[in-house]
Amino acid sequence: MIKADYWAELKTEETDLITALEKAAQPKTIELGSIVAHADIYFALYKAKGEVIEDMGEEVWVAWEHWRDKPKKTDRYFKDELRLL
Repeated sequence: MIKADYWAELKTEETDLITALEKAAQPKTIELGSIVAHADIYFALYKAKGEVIEDMGEEVWVAWEHWRDKPKKTDRYFKDELRLL
């Protein structure tokens, strides 16, 4: 209730700043267009970068940079197998 009273008194720049800070404080999630690497430090793709090209809910398709010249350019992963870069 108090927030609504104060919110009405703020300037546009102040409300925009608060909104941006609230968005930045939310945990980042893996979604379409995210740059990712494998989450397991012992996996060969731990240091490789890839881009999420399709989001299917719990799973995503990743296009790996180092596979550009290979016939197989993408692979499917669960989101918990990847980490955001």
